[in-house]
Amino acid sequence: MRRYLILSFLFCAAGIQAQEEMLPAWQNPEVNEVNRLPIHADITNKNEERMSLHGIWQFECDDFPTVKTMPVPGMWEMNGVGEPMYCGIGYEWKTWWTNNPPQLPDSANYKGTYKRMWTVPKNWKGRDVM
Repeated sequence: MRRYLILSFLFCAAGIQAQEEMLPAWQNPEVNEVNRLPIHADITNKNEERMSLHGIWQFECDDFPTVKTMPVPGMWEMNGVGEPMYCGIGYEWKTWWTNNPPQLPDSANYKGTYKRMWTVPKNWKGRDVM
């Protein structure tokens, strides 16, 4: 009986893990990081060289197929993609879809891509650039 319970638990645990692995990362509540650096305090070292990536980027949004320019940092809605919305209580989009965590809707859920070219200074050769 004891072995049977242990085996049942292991099979159930494996099933749950397999189900979690089948979900895309953005729908899996167990995933809270993908391809990121370790957490650290962002205290700037005066000797550290930095390059700002702020500026004008090429931008494309799935629901607005025209490629346009977008300031970074910036807000899509304030730069012609979608409509700015404000709701004093709750969320403006609360009636757009059924709330069913961790499932996320594909409709009315904008997805955008930013693209920009820049040149890493020659004196950074051989360094880790992040």
